[in-house]
Amino acid sequence: MALLAVAAILFFAFGQSMEGFSIIIVIILTVAIGFFTEIKAVRSFLKARLLHGDPVPGW
Repeated sequence: MALLAVAAILFFAFGQSMEGFSIIIVIILTVAIGFFTEIKAVRSFLKARLLHGDPVPGW
């Protein structure tokens, strides 16, 4: 992600704003997909925990 952010900054610095915006859109989509995937995983874990008891001691 950091490399993509640096690339976007460089594209803006060299006046190629269309490419910079494209990279920013890719970053936003990647973060959104990761966020919602993580939310889904946590919900699945919590549902499994409710159905089957405490699978991991200490949680």
